[in-house]
Amino acid sequence: MDTIHQIISTFDEEDVVSFRRFLKRTKGNEDRKDLQLFNLFIAKGEESSKEFSALLYPEGNNASYQAVRKRLTKLLTRFIALKLLDNDSSEASMVLSLVNMARYLFSHNLSSLGWKYLLKAEKAALKNDLFEILNSIYVLQIQYLQAESGTSYETLIKKWKANKKRLEINEQGEIALSLVTDKIKQAQQSGEFEDIDKLIKNALKDLNLNENYLLQPRFVYNVASMNRRRMLLDKDYFNLEPFIIKQFELINGQVGFQKKHNYYKLGFLYMISHTLYRNKKFDLSLEYLAQLETELKHAAKSQKNEFFSRVILLRANLLLFNSNIDESIRLLSDLLKAKSVIVSQKDRLNAIVNLGVFHYYKGDFRQTRKVLNDINHSDKWCEKIMGREWVMKKNIMEVILYIELEEFSLVDSRIRYLHRSFRDILHLDKYRRVATYIKFLRKIANSTLTINELSLEEEVEDSFEWIPFETEDIQAIAFYAWLKSKIQKRGNYEVLLELIQANQVIQ
Repeated sequence: MDTIHQIISTFDEEDVVSFRRFLKRTKGNEDRKDLQLFNLFIAKGEESSKEFSALLYPEGNNASYQAVRKRLTKLLTRFIALKLLDNDSSEASMVLSLVNMARYLFSHNLSSLGWKYLLKAEKAALKNDLFEILNSIYVLQIQYLQAESGTSYETLIKKWKANKKRLEINEQGEIALSLVTDKIKQAQQSGEFEDIDKLIKNALKDLNLNENYLLQPRFVYNVASMNRRRMLLDKDYFNLEPFIIKQFELINGQVGFQKKHNYYKLGFLYMISHTLYRNKKFDLSLEYLAQLETELKHAAKSQKNEFFSRVILLRANLLLFNSNIDESIRLLSDLLKAKSVIVSQKDRLNAIVNLGVFHYYKGDFRQTRKVLNDINHSDKWCEKIMGREWVMKKNIMEVILYIELEEFSLVDSRIRYLHRSFRDILHLDKYRRVATYIKFLRKIANSTLTINELSLEEEVEDSFEWIPFETEDIQAIAFYAWLKSKIQKRGNYEVLLELIQANQVIQ
C-alpha cells in the first residue's frame, strides 16, 4: 500500500476537513498541488502513483510529482504532531512543554526565568516517574546552573547519577516485558502455554532484576494487559478473571497505588469489571465498576477521556441484564450525543452497535436499522478500527435484523456476503460454531412460515458443541437466545434473560 495512503487512511472525516483547513492556512492557495494530491488520495484511495502523477501533471513531470509527495508527507507529519500535542493532556506532555520553554528562554538569554521552568519540570517529572525526561532536565540544569540557584554541580551530578540508575532499571523492566510478550506470542503459535508467573520471573532473572519489580504498577499492568489480549483471542474470560484479580491484589495489598499510578489502577478496575461481566457475574462487576467511577471523578482529563465512554458502555450492558433496558438505551444515546468528552472511534462504533441491539431487544427493529446506519462507513474501514471478528458479528446481527423486518432478499445477499468475505476463517475450529449458526440463519429465513419447532430445536441442540455455562461467552449466549426465541416464537430479550437467570440459579 502507498505510504501516504496508509497515513491518510487513519483519518476520520473530521481529520480530513481539519487537514484541508491546515493546508489552506499555511499558504492559502486553493489550487496548490499538495492539496490536490491529498484530495486524490481521499477520492481514489489506492490508485498507483503513475495515475496520480498523470492527473496532476498531464504533460508528464515525475520530478515535480515526487516533490509534491515529499511536501505532502512533511505537512501530514506536522499536522499529526500538532494534533497529538493538542489532544495530549498527559503529565509527560506537560513536562516536555516546560522543558521546551526553558530551552527557548535559555536561547534568548533569559536564564533566570528558564531555570524556574526547569525546576517546575523537575518537580512534575519526579512526581510522575518520568525518568527519561528527568535525565534531560538534569543535563540542562548542569549546563545552565545559575549562581543564585542555591545548588551546586556536585548536587546536580548526584541527582543525575541516581536518576540514571532508576532509568536503567525502568528500561530493563521494559525489556523484560518485551521478552515475556515474545514468549507468549511463541506459545500462541505452538499452542504450548507456559505458566505466566514463571515466564515473568525468568525474564526478570535474565536481566538481574529482583522479584520486587513485580510490585511496580506499570510493569504489572502491562503484563496483565498483554496476557488479557492473548486470552481474549480465545474468549478465555473464565481463566482471565483470577489472573487479573491476582495481579491487582498483588499491588493493592502490598504497596498500594500512589496518585502517580492512578492510570494503572483505573485500567485494572476496568479490566476486572469487564471480565466479570463477560463471566456473567453482574453484581460483582458492578462493585468494581462503582470503584472505577469513584476513582474517575478525581482523575486527569486525559484519563477521563479514555475511560468514560468504556464505563458507560459497560454499565449499559450490565443494566441490560438487570432488566433495565430503558436506562441502557438512555445511557448510550447520551454518550453518542456527548460534547464534553472525547469518544474514540472504537468506543463510538461499539456504542452504536450496542444501542442498535438494545432497540432490537425492545422490538423496535426500524429504530435499530436507523441507529446502525449511523456507522456510515464501509466494513473495510470498520475492520481497520475494530478487527475482522467484530465486522463478522455486525453482519450476522444485520442478517437477524433483516429476518425480523422480513426483507428476505437482503437476508440472502448478506449471508452470501458473509460466506464470501469470511470463507477463509469460517472453516477454522475457532469459528465452526459461527458457520453452523449462519446455516441456521438461512434455514430460519427460508422456512419462517412452515417452521417445525420441535425438529428444529432438536437439530440446533445436536448441531453445536456445547460447553459449560460458566465458561461460555455471554455474546455466544445472546446469539443462541435469538435462535431459541425464533423456535419458541417468544421475545428475544425475554428468552435471553431467562437463559442467563436460570443458569445463574444453577451455578
